[in-house]
Amino acid sequence: MKTTTSTLFFTAFMAITFPVKASTIMFAFSAPNGALGSSYTYVNNGIGITARGYTGVNSPNIAGAPVSLYGKNGGGDETGLGLVGTGDFEIVGNDFIQLDFSDVKNKMLDPTAQLMIGSVQTDEYYRIYGSNTVGVAGAMLVANGSLDGKFFDIPKFNQYTYFSISAPKGESLPQIAVDFH
Repeated sequence: MKTTTSTLFFTAFMAITFPVKASTIMFAFSAPNGALGSSYTYVNNGIGITARGYTGVNSPNIAGAPVSLYGKNGGGDETGLGLVGTGDFEIVGNDFIQLDFSDVKNKMLDPTAQLMIGSVQTDEYYRIYGSNTVGVAGAMLVANGSLDGKFFDIPKFNQYTYFSISAPKGESLPQIAVDFH
């Protein structure tokens, strides 16, 4: 088990209006395990979030080349969504995982979101990108993220449909939880 692994927790809080009390819908993205192909849709209570794996974040305005996702459940900080073809099935270097919030935005009214990154090791950082094109990382929203275990608003959440996570320094193994209210 690596001690330099960054674990990414992605929690989005969506404000919605229901005639009845709103419910919480969780997306842990830690199952199923193993190779998942280049995209996988996680569905809970009729709402889906599609995760896609790519390489090519060094050209954020050009579509990345698809790579297969990997559901990893090694316990502790070795559990989450990574990529096939990396040494430890994690996000490394030029790779990124893109999350598609189009279904969320189609089914929720006036959504807002917050992000929490946990277990960020010394000298490691993550990047978050926003885009309206599948496969394109897009505009860098967080350049050298190192905030550990604290919520912050996702910049420009209502302007983008797709959000990408990369780990240019260190490794990242996302464990993503989306909480809708």
